[in-house]
Order: sequence, then C-alpha cells, then structure tokens
Amino acid sequence: MSIANTCTLIGPANRVITLPTVPLSAFSGIGSKAGQTLVNLAVNCPVANAAALNFQLLYSGALDGTTTLPYLWNSAGGRFGVNRAAGVSIVIMSASGGVLKSGEAVQIASSVANGVNGIDVVVGYIQSASSPTVGDVQGVATFSFTYN
Repeated sequence: MSIANTCTLIGPANRVITLPTVPLSAFSGIGSKAGQTLVNLAVNCPVANAAALNFQLLYSGALDGTTTLPYLWNSAGGRFGVNRAAGVSIVIMSASGGVLKSGEAVQIASSVANGVNGIDVVVGYIQSASSPTVGDVQGVATFSFTYN
C-alpha cells in the first residue's frame, strides 16, 4: 500500500508533563505507583485509507540502572543528583495500565480513523527500591510512531 500523506503529531513536539506532588505514604512497596497522569498524544492522519494502518508506539529513554524493570531513570539534580528522590523512578504505561518498555514497539491500534486520533499513555511515579526518600523526580522520554 502506498500512502502519500503522513500522520502528524498535534500540538508541540516537545512537552513537559508535570506530575503531582505525592507523599512517601503514597507508596506501599517496590512496584507501587503514584501520581499517575494521563497524557494524550493526538495525531492527525489525513489519508483516505487510514483504517488499514497498523499503528505502533515506541519510546526511548535512559533506564533506571538500580532495577531490571523498565522504569525511566530519575535524572533530577543532574549528574550529582542534588535533591533527587531515591528509590523513585518514572513509569510509562498504556491507557489500560500495561507497563511500556523502552525500545519495544507496542501496537496501539490495528486501525486508525481518517483525521484526528487520540493516543493515550499514563505517566507516573513508581517505587523502585525498598526505602524511597523525598526529593525531586525528573525524566526524559522520546516517543515515536510507526505505521504501515
């Protein structure tokens, strides 16, 4: 199939997602989540045969090296981690709650509509160590869409 037009992201390409401030008591153990925030990555696909598109989402980002789980590294405070929360990472999930892994494409739709399509992901904090501490949390992720 040949597609003359491409899908484009609606809104700014670079976005800052601010998660709510949460108390340490929001966490109950490794893997517990808090501050989950819905993020809409809307795309416009102006193609007559959009329904046939197989749409995938891929994100990449530095992973938290303290765990084998696919959590984003808390990069707050730069190289020295000034005021960085320990034992807290960032998790990116599908709208249904499945954890997305950096570098792995996930099929998010087997078809899309001609026009605007909303693609939701959930971003939040996740406890990544047994004794988290208070502090700042920050991470960077790059999202890519593929379709054919």
